[in-house]
Amino acid sequence: MDASDLVLLIVASSEGGSVRGRTLLQKTAYFINEIEGLGICYFPHYYGPYSREVAQAVDSLVAVGLLCESRCAFEPRRFDYSLTDAGKEVVRYIVNEDPGAVQGVDRVVGTINSRVGSDYHTLSIAAKSYHILDQERRPMTPNDVSAVADTMGWSIDPRQVLGAFQILRDLDLTREHPG
Repeated sequence: MDASDLVLLIVASSEGGSVRGRTLLQKTAYFINEIEGLGICYFPHYYGPYSREVAQAVDSLVAVGLLCESRCAFEPRRFDYSLTDAGKEVVRYIVNEDPGAVQGVDRVVGTINSRVGSDYHTLSIAAKSYHILDQERRPMTPNDVSAVADTMGWSIDPRQVLGAFQILRDLDLTREHPG
């Protein structure tokens, strides 16, 4: 599955058939990439792990008319995403071609929807925490994660890390990083 297919599947699987904001889309894609081993490159960014490949896929999908991008009236810096009719057709094709991949996306999106809804900030903290745990490759306490986050320019309170650990458990991402 490439980044474009991933973005389309995330939007199709999301509550109400739309994703509220680029950050929520990026972090959802990040977790699916980590769980499914898709090989999409991510690097630390302001709101946590960020992929240029995912950002370019979103721009391309909007440009070719498969994804609708709308600016939120109440938050002018937020863009929401939904599928166009043509995008829905492509998703049907992807589902027929690779039902196993779709199940993985559905599981992660469902877990994220039930845990954080559209709260991109909480999901961002979970993504930052997982990125740190994955880079450090050692058991870490919330205070440890918070201290490493500070060195990366990320401010995360240890209490927020505790909540992030629960999200990571729900996503089955704690097997190497007991919290």
